[in-house]
Amino acid sequence: MRRSGSDEKPCASNRTCWLITLLTASVITNFIFSAVGFLLVRNLHDAVVDLQDQQSVASEMKERMSDVLSVFATTDREKRSVLSSTSSSRLAVDVGSMFIAAIKGMCRPEGGVCISGSKGEAGQPGRDGLPGRDGLPGRDGLPGAATGHVGLRGPPGKPGAKGTGLPGKQGPIGIPGGKGEKGMHGAKGIQGEKGERGGKGERGYAGQKGQKGEKGKVQEVIPSHCNQGNHRVLNDTWRKTSSSIFYLDHHKDREGYGFQPGWHVFAASIGGQMPETCPPRRRCGTGAPGWLNGTHPTAIGQTSNETVCFNWDDCCKWQVTVEITNCGGFYVYNLPNVPCDDCNLAYCGNAE
Repeated sequence: MRRSGSDEKPCASNRTCWLITLLTASVITNFIFSAVGFLLVRNLHDAVVDLQDQQSVASEMKERMSDVLSVFATTDREKRSVLSSTSSSRLAVDVGSMFIAAIKGMCRPEGGVCISGSKGEAGQPGRDGLPGRDGLPGRDGLPGAATGHVGLRGPPGKPGAKGTGLPGKQGPIGIPGGKGEKGMHGAKGIQGEKGERGGKGERGYAGQKGQKGEKGKVQEVIPSHCNQGNHRVLNDTWRKTSSSIFYLDHHKDREGYGFQPGWHVFAASIGGQMPETCPPRRRCGTGAPGWLNGTHPTAIGQTSNETVCFNWDDCCKWQVTVEITNCGGFYVYNLPNVPCDDCNLAYCGNAE
């Protein structure tokens, strides 16, 4: 009696039934192919073993035939004559018996009787058979039944109802007001009348003339070498232009001869300054007297560069440049060494 529909457990679906059927057929097919493959491999192995045995038997037969041929080759003439006298049938029997005996025990015919030969050497041990091939590993068993199907996802819930409140309506745009009227320009003011030009005033009286201011004095700047102690004083009486001495007493204004270059003042006793005219030679206590070929500075504090000449057979045989400063009442001279090393030259005072 058929059970009620509630007790039956049919396939969940046609797709599941087809999947189980395909898996079962695949397992059976694989088993059949595995069995056939195993039989083929075993038969192939047996065939290889039989072939090796046949090759071994053929090799042994070859060795036996070689021994028979050597026996016939070494048989002496007498044995051959005995063999020739026998009948052909006997010979055939003997040869056949000998061949069989040679194969079995390598015997030699002796008067029609097969005498066993000496015992042969022990044969080499047979070759080991090939190891059997490992059997094929068994196939893994079928996996267990698949896990249960995941339940179907339920349908998504419906979104909640949107609020029913309606947005308020936009109010109407207000009507723009009308443009105001343009205002009127104000009336232009009346221009005032031009005033009359005033008359020219009388000229004023001239003021008294101011008194003339006093003339300003120029401030005098005196250089430092005008100060006492910053220059040397030349007061030798032989420096006068009137001084004439013998040749052996001529002087020389050079270092090493009692003279030091630098700022000098001529003492009032020998004239206070250098002469501005050429004195005769062999005057002023020397062979070639020196004189100022120019003029002294006139402004107080003024310094000028002037030329000093020395007279020998020419009023300006030798010359040097010297600085002269007006110190306000006297002059200061920056005198160098005279220009001739081996000559008697000296600076003169203005006194007669």
